[in-house]
Amino acid sequence: MIRRVLIATLALLMIHLIGACAGATGDGGAAPDLRGSWSFVGAQTSPQAAELHGVLEIGAQEGDRFTGTIDLLELTNGGSVRQLVGQVSGRVLEGTIVDFDATIDAEPRRHVAALSASGVAMEGEWVNGITVGSATGAFRCDRGGEAQ
Repeated sequence: MIRRVLIATLALLMIHLIGACAGATGDGGAAPDLRGSWSFVGAQTSPQAAELHGVLEIGAQEGDRFTGTIDLLELTNGGSVRQLVGQVSGRVLEGTIVDFDATIDAEPRRHVAALSASGVAMEGEWVNGITVGSATGAFRCDRGGEAQ
């Protein structure tokens, strides 16, 4: 029951964030350029704990919209390792919110993050669907380099 409430709360928070940031950049300015390699470090919190390490590669950007790829290793507390590879598509909202889907195994993982003022890091949360038992977690990406 608690897990269901947490997942629903996270989904509503993401929807509210996106709704509040409906414009591309708000002030009519250009969206920040996100193209390039970003090291990705994350922690899955449900349904089971896992660490995520890898690279988010944003290869193309037109205005506030971007596409790319993600290549991660998932390390569970039980010691299993799984590679997660997929396509990424998203947009920049209000110049400071990065909202993207990483489609892995034909399922989109919704990521919403705050972009740092310097534009070299983003930090946020992700959810894989909004059903009971959906995977959720937090992540941080840093521009340049490889995953640590």
